[in-house]
Amino acid sequence: MTSLTAQTATAVPTPAPQLAQGSRVSRALAWLERSADWVTEQHIRITETAAPPFQETLRGVLLKKMLEDTGLKCHTDEAGNVVCERAGTRGRRPARGGGLPAKESGAGTAGREAKDVVLISAHLDTVFPPGTDVRVRKERGRLLAPGISDNSSGLAALLAVARALHEAKVRTQATIVLTANVGEEGEGNLRGMRKLVETYGGRLRAVIAIDGASSDHVTSMALASRRMEVVVEGPG
Repeated sequence: MTSLTAQTATAVPTPAPQLAQGSRVSRALAWLERSADWVTEQHIRITETAAPPFQETLRGVLLKKMLEDTGLKCHTDEAGNVVCERAGTRGRRPARGGGLPAKESGAGTAGREAKDVVLISAHLDTVFPPGTDVRVRKERGRLLAPGISDNSSGLAALLAVARALHEAKVRTQATIVLTANVGEEGEGNLRGMRKLVETYGGRLRAVIAIDGASSDHVTSMALASRRMEVVVEGPG
């Protein structure tokens, strides 16, 4: 994430190992290591706040409060996404509705869109219907519950990133937008992510979606999602 936000339009990206040696980044990484128990506690709180498809509101309220406690200013957009902007050193003013201005002004940049936003997002909803018992139980050192991996773990990781950046006072050139999005599962049809792309549009420099419990696999390209309805009519 840091290597994506630290580069300029013409500069060569700094390798991640080199960035990790910086004092503030190393403090952020150290905070993550010593705060594993805290992250697990938040993971459990998130899991035990149910978020069936199209009913993510309660979990969204919880995530908004959690993210605001890390010093972020957050709002809930029209789709129901929790959106928090962490301003970069380029110091752009938020546009109405939480997005950034469509065009960058200034000498040499008039009329050009600036790729100065890195979006980090995890989805709020689960596949489990209303009424599902989402209480977390511990067995042999493991945490078990419906949705604890998909995607309470992603939300806990999102929160941990926000807290680590805050605690270590990490500064980035690009604005980081941390979001908990709605409508990822099934007929939600990615409505939350669609709204975020609509809001930030051509300003997006990179998008990082956190989903699931493992970082062993990173997907850099994927198939698009397109949903269609087929209606067949006949006699009888």
